[in-house]
Amino acid sequence: MFVIRKALVFLNPILFIIGLEVVFRNKDYWWIALVVSIVLLLLTIWDFTKRKLNFRFLNFLLSPLLFLLISYWFIFFINTELYFRLIYSVVALFQLVLLDQVLNYFYFASKYQPYTLENLVFYQNLLAGFFIFSSLFSTMIFLRLNIFILLFIVYTLSLAMIYSIYWSHKIIWAKSKLFIFIVPLILLELFWAVSYLPFNYYVNGILMAVFLYVLVGLGKLFLQESLNKKQIINYLVVAVISIILIVFSAQWS
Repeated sequence: MFVIRKALVFLNPILFIIGLEVVFRNKDYWWIALVVSIVLLLLTIWDFTKRKLNFRFLNFLLSPLLFLLISYWFIFFINTELYFRLIYSVVALFQLVLLDQVLNYFYFASKYQPYTLENLVFYQNLLAGFFIFSSLFSTMIFLRLNIFILLFIVYTLSLAMIYSIYWSHKIIWAKSKLFIFIVPLILLELFWAVSYLPFNYYVNGILMAVFLYVLVGLGKLFLQESLNKKQIINYLVVAVISIILIVFSAQWS
């Protein structure tokens, strides 16, 4: 079984890449590639989590599944072959490393490094946040989708990401639920405000990812009762420097 499980770790990103190469050449087959990737991921997580359909399975599935779906959505807005391949390579690498660590967590505890999954899920969801917000800003521009539908999507996906991050850090539901529902509301308001800025959707997406980083990071430390003045300053300094760099290097439209 070790060989099969190790093969699944590599098979997921390989089929993901093959599927997107097919999609790049013929977008009519996007749904086949997506279904194959989803089914394989479901089976992999189900096998890695001791083949039980329970909340543990769903919690371990949430982050990689959300990342997979959002990556497909984001990649559809990329027409340049170089960037297309760069993005799916990064996504495939995240998928490979995360699945390998899930396998180690359940079957090879001696190889698992503490806090590896927590950090992977955190940064995976930050990247997913950039993908989500960029895609939504793009959808707003090109498809003229109703703003209230977009805000509903922002809230729902933000809630799923934040839940996944706090769960991975072993913060219990009773303690984190208020943050899980309130932080997406703050992100929703920020999304509305950022949508009026004269930047392209990639820049807006990066700005939203910075806000996500600060809100979720500070919230995580607060819930873990380890928040202090120095950490608040560190997060705010990173946010301010990032925003300044983004704004002054962005193309105004």
